[in-house]
Amino acid sequence: MTTYGIISPHKTSLVVVAEDITKALNKLGVPAKHFKQQIFWFNAVKEFDKAIMVMTFDPLYIGNWLLQLRDYQKHGISSVCYATVEGMPKQHLVKDWHREDILYIANSKFTQKMLTAIGLQIIKTIPHGINLEDVEEAEKLKKDLHKRLGARFVVGTVQSGHPRKGLEYLARVVQQTLEKDSSIKFYVLTEERGAKWFEGLSNIYVDTRFMKLPRWEVLSLIGSFDVYLQTSLCEGFGLPLLEAQAFGVPCIYPEYEPLTEVAPKTLNFPVPIVETEMKDFGDGIWYLCHYFDTEEMSRTILYVFDLYKKSRGNFNGLKEKLKEYAKQMDITNTYKAFVQ
Repeated sequence: MTTYGIISPHKTSLVVVAEDITKALNKLGVPAKHFKQQIFWFNAVKEFDKAIMVMTFDPLYIGNWLLQLRDYQKHGISSVCYATVEGMPKQHLVKDWHREDILYIANSKFTQKMLTAIGLQIIKTIPHGINLEDVEEAEKLKKDLHKRLGARFVVGTVQSGHPRKGLEYLARVVQQTLEKDSSIKFYVLTEERGAKWFEGLSNIYVDTRFMKLPRWEVLSLIGSFDVYLQTSLCEGFGLPLLEAQAFGVPCIYPEYEPLTEVAPKTLNFPVPIVETEMKDFGDGIWYLCHYFDTEEMSRTILYVFDLYKKSRGNFNGLKEKLKEYAKQMDITNTYKAFVQ
């Protein structure tokens, strides 16, 4: 029987996706193994027949990984790069063989557009899925976050400290919201470098254990929020939005692709974009940044809180619709496309 090798670097978001693909294929009766490091072709041929490499297409560091993929193909291992990107890869860093020798699957329509624009061979778009078994298990392990924070309503987010995540804008949103209603609590799971933006702010709990918590604990945390707040300026997909919806947690996010692909506007609370800009953060990507009015995002938080207080029946009905939507995105539904 054909065995799949799922390969990823150690980056948390890529590991999560790679592990979910591996679980999905095994559930479908297709043997699959996950490797969190490069594996040379002479070892790969002993381990698997086909390879899926889960990567961000940043040409500054993807080259060595793609060389491995090209070697696989030369030695009879059918291979594809399952790629994400948050903007336009810098074209002077993209090699001809990246375009000619490697096949790619995009994780969103946005990623497909960005990578097609630089001449990569995109053979399909397969969105990320959510492991509903993990969600169910995390639901059982949830702790009472409201009691812990002394909160009636908790707005939460899980984001790295990278500048593209917009934590400085999140800090403004927190301050502007609390000026109007100081009863709202915020919870931010981020890195040490991200914590600096929230110094001196009240009613916000900053947890710096990003990338240090087990998967179930991150999911249970997301499931404990009353609303999930996304402030990132650019994304290649936006997996936390899908995770939040699986728990029935509505999302507030800037209204741009691919976030609009992940979170239906009719079930969530998008905030309009006022400006876009290609920005260089020192990586191999021109990040396509989407800027929003922080006051508008603050008003949206207050609107959702008002709905929560005054129309609990409608709010709970929304939660059930979000869970039903997420069921369509179960990993066995989405990732079976790799086998097909």
